[in-house]
Amino acid sequence: MVKIYKKHCDYCGKYYEGRGRFYCSYSCSAKSDTHHHFQKGHNFGFQKGVHPPTEFKKGLIPWNKGKKLPHLSGKKSPHWKDGLKKSNNRYFSFQPNHPFAWGYGKNYVLHSRLVAEKCLGRYLSREEVVHHFGAKDDDRPEMLYVFPSQSAHWRFHKLKNKPALKSNLI
Repeated sequence: MVKIYKKHCDYCGKYYEGRGRFYCSYSCSAKSDTHHHFQKGHNFGFQKGVHPPTEFKKGLIPWNKGKKLPHLSGKKSPHWKDGLKKSNNRYFSFQPNHPFAWGYGKNYVLHSRLVAEKCLGRYLSREEVVHHFGAKDDDRPEMLYVFPSQSAHWRFHKLKNKPALKSNLI
């Protein structure tokens, strides 16, 4: 419900009935030197430079700064998803002791590389590239192919008549 004001305009003094709280029209509001909505006591969101020095509480330390929360970290956390993170339709697995771990604090490895390493029984070198036949988040061994280098992988993608690849992991 819209409130209708019956009062005199603060700029021109004319009596009016309407929705304007202080002025009879937009032109009176624009011409006025004192815009009431910027006066102290009216809160219309964040205003630059109009804050008391204690509002942002500078110098206070958050309650959890520097504290370890072992009951809420790692596998004990309610947000734990078996160490998997998904980014750009790819899964990253938490493997802090892996020799080629990288990203997110050097604790994660692409899950497709882990699957390929498990099938081959060895670590993949940094040069070897895992190619997905379908979706990038499908990490089944039959959907993966290991190329010896990035250049071999790009040569495969640039071929116009691509040969039908079968997984070299199974």
